[in-house]
Amino acid sequence: MPIWMLKQLQRAFQYKDRKQIRFLNACWFNYQDKHLS
Repeated sequence: MPIWMLKQLQRAFQYKDRKQIRFLNACWFNYQDKHLS
């Protein structure tokens, strides 16, 4: 996982920002699909 994404996820969890967590989670799955296939 890129460092910038990890930091954003940590911040989202710290502030319990569910919308941001869902968004970053979706981004991560899309990132994995494109880069690991």
